[in-house]
Amino acid sequence: MNNDYPIYIIYSNWSIDTLTTFLNSVMSNQIGMMKIIYDSVKNETNKTIALLTPLLYNKLIDTGYDISRFEIDFKIKKYKFNDNITPPIDKSSNLFIPIIKKTTEWVVTNIINHKLEILAQFNIVPVRSWRIKCPINSRENGVIKLGCFIFFHHDVPVTSIGVVKFLLNNTYWDDDNKNDKYDNTIRCYWARKKL
Repeated sequence: MNNDYPIYIIYSNWSIDTLTTFLNSVMSNQIGMMKIIYDSVKNETNKTIALLTPLLYNKLIDTGYDISRFEIDFKIKKYKFNDNITPPIDKSSNLFIPIIKKTTEWVVTNIINHKLEILAQFNIVPVRSWRIKCPINSRENGVIKLGCFIFFHHDVPVTSIGVVKFLLNNTYWDDDNKNDKYDNTIRCYWARKKL
C-alpha cells in the first residue's frame, strides 16, 4: 500500500489542545486534523493520529522528535497503514455514516463537506471528487432517515477512500465531544454493494 499520505502517529499523553499548541509553536497553521486512538474497550491511549504538512513533520524530525526523550512527552512517526484499508469483497468503495441524533441533511452535509475539504487540502482526495447523499424522511423538514453516503469519483483510488474512512471514523460531529445528550462520534463504514 502506498504510504505517501501526510498522516503521522504521535505518542504523547498531552491533551489535543496541548499538542496543537506545541505543534503550532514549532510551525503555525500546518495541522489538518488530529484524533485520539482508543483501545478495544474504548479507553484513550497515548497515540494520536495527526494530519500534518510534511514541512512540519520534517522540522520535527530534524529537531529529534522521532525518538523518545526524557525531557518531553512527545514522539512522532509516519503512520503505516495495514493492507486491509480497502473494502472487503461484499462492500462497495462508497462510505456510509450513520446518524445517531435527529438532524437535517443541511447540517450533516456541511460538517462532512468541511472535513472532506480539509482532507483535500492535504491531498488525501482531489478537491470536489465526492458527492454526499443523505436519504431524508421528508423534503419538508430535511431530517435524515438513517445516515448519509459518500460517493467518490471513479478516478479516486480505493486506498485513498480507505484513508478517508480511517480519518473520519471516531471524529466528532461538533466540537463539544463531551455532549451527554447523544453520541457525538462519527462512525464511518464501507457501504454495502448493491445487488
